[in-house]
Amino acid sequence: MATTFVGTKPSATQPAASGKSSLPMIGFVLLFVYLQVVALLDAQTVSCTDAQALIEQTFDFADAHELTRLLVGIDAIDNGENHLSSNFAASRGFVLRFNLDGLPRLANSAYAFAAPLIERMRDPLATAFVLNAVLMPLELGDASSRAKPSIGMHLDDTVSIDSARSFVAHSVSVLYLAMPAAMRGGELELFKFGRGEAVGDAEEADATVAPKAGMLATFRGDARHRVSAAWLEPERHDISATSAPGGADVVPVAAGCAHCRVSLVLEQYRIPPSHYKKTHAWEIKESGVDLRSYRTKMNAGVRAAFKTLGKLVVGLLLCAPLLQRVLGFLHGLSARDAHGNAGLVLEEEKKL
Repeated sequence: MATTFVGTKPSATQPAASGKSSLPMIGFVLLFVYLQVVALLDAQTVSCTDAQALIEQTFDFADAHELTRLLVGIDAIDNGENHLSSNFAASRGFVLRFNLDGLPRLANSAYAFAAPLIERMRDPLATAFVLNAVLMPLELGDASSRAKPSIGMHLDDTVSIDSARSFVAHSVSVLYLAMPAAMRGGELELFKFGRGEAVGDAEEADATVAPKAGMLATFRGDARHRVSAAWLEPERHDISATSAPGGADVVPVAAGCAHCRVSLVLEQYRIPPSHYKKTHAWEIKESGVDLRSYRTKMNAGVRAAFKTLGKLVVGLLLCAPLLQRVLGFLHGLSARDAHGNAGLVLEEEKKL
């Protein structure tokens, strides 16, 4: 006669307790992986040094003749479209990105007019660059026009590189080409590293630069910055006149933007050798979308996916105790069913 051991729990149920107790560990591992990936996506490399000045200004860096040549070159490229990011909604201009390998192409391109200037401005240790012209059309206004900055707060980190890591410019040089004499406002406002990310429009800047035609302003690449509201003062009779460097009477403005505040900006990046091969030799930005190579073209989808995963992981961790109770309850029901079935089998066997 067969014998059935009713009082012993089936061995097949033993791993369930182990699996149940490992749930928190699995959750913590998933959370750790999620945090590491998010940290990688948000990683930021800053090459600025403590000795680097927040801002350096050189007056009359370019004379009237050179400014005229640069304005004519910009006017030849300007098609009236904004190829800048959303922070420059009230402006328009071009964006050219290149590295040291692409630098020689500058002299034989439509941007050749800027080649001599870049050689004068270039940081000898910089390995990648972003060149852009900013044409800001101005309208008649008054002090109430200061309600909103002409260019929003931002950090220059738009180097063209196929990397999830963000590289902040080492330095940014701004050459002011044309400043309407009737312009008011339009100052460059700088915030030291660590400030400016969440400041309001009324926050006082660490440094302010009043633009003048022919002046070069070079500031730390890790400084967040914006441009205050700019407008043309109605009381000024000749609003088409443009201030000029070196005592010159008038500097010609870009033909397609007669009442524009015009500047040429060179962002300079010190990309380490380990990442330089990921930079693009030559890239002309053709849209106003703020594409920052791999980091924004690809990371948006990856970041969204990991945010969803993160929510699931957090939810799993929060529900782990409840889940364990549910699993324990189901395990208990399963064990009682096993006991009951085994007892029935034994009774049937006794009857036989």
